[in-house]
Amino acid sequence: MRTIRRDDFNPTKNTRVCKTGERASVLTEENEALRLQIRELQHQVEVLQLRQRFGIERLVGSDADIRFYTRFASHSHFMAFWRLVEPAVNSKMVWITSAKTTASASSSNTVSHQTTKRPPIDELLLFLMHLSAGLLLRDLAERFK
Repeated sequence: MRTIRRDDFNPTKNTRVCKTGERASVLTEENEALRLQIRELQHQVEVLQLRQRFGIERLVGSDADIRFYTRFASHSHFMAFWRLVEPAVNSKMVWITSAKTTASASSSNTVSHQTTKRPPIDELLLFLMHLSAGLLLRDLAERFK
């Protein structure tokens, strides 16, 4: 694209001429439409991620699912229990680890905590699902990938 002075401008029948205000208006409308589309797509991605990821967020809307998987009467009961045990997450807890990790920790006389990818509340949910619903570890591993 090149700049042409007004005096040097000789339009032909193939020359497209539009006013600056019209072009800006069209671009603004396109921009807004694209922003709206981006917001919609971001929302769809979030919904798909929640569907794919198994955790407490997935069970929030269903007290029946909370009851089945944890034996708590409702989500609010589960969260009340979580608020009671949550302070223990960062304190000295019993961590179930492999014998190799335990042996190496005891030989160095330091407390080592296993790092996990799951939030602690989802680990609690996993544990309660194993106890309450009797789900096998392999099934839980698939659900909580």
